[in-house]
Amino acid sequence: MAKFFVESTEIEIKEKRDVEELGHKIEGKYYMVDTLVTNHFKSAIFSYQDISVLVKKAERFGEMYYKIVLFSDASEKAWKLITLSARLNTKVRRLSEDTFLVIGESPSPDLLSQVSFCKMKPSTKVDEITLNFSKLIDIRFLKEGSILLNYTEEGGLNAEKVTVLSMYNYDGKLLRNFYEFAESDQEKYSYALEDGKIKIIKI
Repeated sequence: MAKFFVESTEIEIKEKRDVEELGHKIEGKYYMVDTLVTNHFKSAIFSYQDISVLVKKAERFGEMYYKIVLFSDASEKAWKLITLSARLNTKVRRLSEDTFLVIGESPSPDLLSQVSFCKMKPSTKVDEITLNFSKLIDIRFLKEGSILLNYTEEGGLNAEKVTVLSMYNYDGKLLRNFYEFAESDQEKYSYALEDGKIKIIKI
């Protein structure tokens, strides 16, 4: 079962489904039963000093999704962040006063992982940039307000696995692509952080 975290706190989520039969009828050769399905959902609330994080599950086209909302008690404003698959192990992290990062890691090869940069606007609009990939290898938060993403994705005509190391700022803008190599490439790379600096290592 997928887990949901805000910062380092796991959010407790409880669900219950009630099914009630409302009536029976026979029409010709067919027997029909009317039922009422009620979903009960409860989740813990994570609160920063000025913003609360609310999460609920909703069903769409037979799949369950997380809906994430930020709410300010002081201004009574709400910002809808993103909707993402409830099959993803999800982490929400606050990057700055008005910017949040949502990380969704997939436990299955048939579901993409994602990283979303979400910037709140005074109008309650949210500017969102989402990156999709196969697997998140590593994520590092650097001192100068940037994020290092190391991930794999399926690319090319042969759906070959490609490994990427890139740096983004908190708004989701690509700052630098350090390396990108496919499984069949002769030259492959890794990296290390030394005194806050990125060192590229040829394998």
